[in-house]
Amino acid sequence: MDLNYNVAPHLTEWIIGNRLLNSPFVLVDLGVRGGIHSRWWHLRDQIEVHGVDAAEEAIAPLAAARRENHRYYTAALGNEEGMTTLFVPSIAEAASLIPRELSPDQRRMMIDPGNMADARKRTVPITRLDTLMAANSVHRADFLKLDCEGMEPEILKGARHFLATGGVLGVESETSLSVIAESRQSHLSAVFEQLIPHGFQFADVAAQRIPYASFVERARALGRRRAIATTVSRPATLNALFFRELTAAPGAVSTDMILKSAIILELYGMNDVAHDLLMFFRGRFPPDFPIDEAADRLIYTVTCSRGSVRTAWREGVREVGAALRHSIRYRLGRWRRG
Repeated sequence: MDLNYNVAPHLTEWIIGNRLLNSPFVLVDLGVRGGIHSRWWHLRDQIEVHGVDAAEEAIAPLAAARRENHRYYTAALGNEEGMTTLFVPSIAEAASLIPRELSPDQRRMMIDPGNMADARKRTVPITRLDTLMAANSVHRADFLKLDCEGMEPEILKGARHFLATGGVLGVESETSLSVIAESRQSHLSAVFEQLIPHGFQFADVAAQRIPYASFVERARALGRRRAIATTVSRPATLNALFFRELTAAPGAVSTDMILKSAIILELYGMNDVAHDLLMFFRGRFPPDFPIDEAADRLIYTVTCSRGSVRTAWREGVREVGAALRHSIRYRLGRWRRG
C-alpha cells in the first residue's frame, strides 16, 4: 500500500551531494512507529526529523538510537488538550484513539478481525500538533506524514496554525473511502478538506485492495486461485499524497522551497511534475545556478517500489546490476573492436 518510492533519485542525490539547500529538510512524522521511510535517508545529514507516536514503546527504541538531528515525542494528537484513551489491540501497530471495529462490508472481506481483538485501554495525554510544535520550538516543516489510525482529520484540525505558517510543502496521509458518520463524508475528503485552504493539491494515491471472503473461498474450492489475484477488489485503505501548489502564489517562493519541492516529487517518482516546477521557476535562480542541468537530472528511467524496504532494496540492487552489465557489455564491445 506504499506510495511510489524512487529508489535512485538522481536530482536529490545531486542537490544533497553539492549541499545546495540553505536549510535542513524538516520531516514531521506522525505515527512514526518503526522509523521513517527509506526514501528520506537519501537526504543524509541534511534532514531534521521530528517523530511522534502515542505509544511510548514505539518511541523508546527510536529515541535510544540517538541519531543526530532526530527528535522523538510520545504524544497522542488530535484537536483537543487533556487526557484520552488509547486502544492497544493484540497487533500493536493498529493502536488507535478510536475504538476499532469492522464495518458490515469489511466483515465480509478477507480482513483478520484478530487485528483489532483484545484491545487494552490506556490513558494517555492528547494535544494539538500546533501546541506540540510550539512547545518544542519547531516552527517549520517541509513535509508532514500522518499514519494515525483514523485520527488524521482531527490532527489536521489541530495543526491549522502550523499548516498556515510552517511552510509545509507536502503531506502524506493514510486514509480511506469509509464514510465518517459524524460528518457524512469520506475519510479521504475529510483529510483533503483540511489541506485545501493551505494551497495543497491532490498528487497521488496507493490503494490496498482486499477481496471478499466468499469469492476467495469459492475460488480456492474450484482450484481457480489465479482469479483471486486478478480480481479488482475494493480499496480498503489508501495512502494519499498532497503537495503545495507553489505556482499559484509564486511571489513568496524561495529557491530552497523550489528545490525541496522537487526533491519531494522525485522521491515519490513524480519526475515530470518536478521538472515542470523547475522550469516554471527557472528565472528565480541566480544566473550562475545550473538550472538546466538540474532539470535534466530528472529525465531518466525511474525505478520505483510500492513494496517493503526489502523490495525497494532488491530493486535498487537490480538497477545497479543492470548498469554494471551494460558497462561490461560496452567495454567488451570496445575491446573486441580493438
